[in-house]
Amino acid sequence: MGIVVPERAQMIRAILLEVERLHSHLLNLGLACHFTGFDSGFMQFFRVRETSMKMAEILTGARKTYGLNLIGGIRRDLLKEDMIQTASWRSRCARDVQELVEMLLSTPNMAQRTVGHRPPRPANRPRLQQRWPDGARQRPRARYPRRPSVRRATACCRWKCTASRAAT
Repeated sequence: MGIVVPERAQMIRAILLEVERLHSHLLNLGLACHFTGFDSGFMQFFRVRETSMKMAEILTGARKTYGLNLIGGIRRDLLKEDMIQTASWRSRCARDVQELVEMLLSTPNMAQRTVGHRPPRPANRPRLQQRWPDGARQRPRARYPRRPSVRRATACCRWKCTASRAAT
């Protein structure tokens, strides 16, 4: 298309992607804690996740759906004050995440609930690959009977409701 994105717009897009990646990882760590029954870890990861959502809100004006990207650039530039505040929050968030991960790995309940439930794959065993019968990939619905494609609306009851019925 021949569209050249300015370097500053590329950097701002990268910053927003990193904020989104941080938000996504914190969400997944919190949910992993919740699903293994470690709800205090869930609450702590979501507390730090709130900081990442505030960073996104400061930078873009929205907590989740940013709407800053446009074809060929971005909607608006970032303010210097917002970038300074986001940088201070980022360092605090990194410190909090490091403490939480250390806490998570040192909790005996997490080790008991997660270690040893799935044996590791031996080095000499190849990875499983999906096997397709002949032609199944090219025509995935070939083994099913064809349904009629023409439909008509008919009255189905005394209240004159219409139902879609296959043409006969």
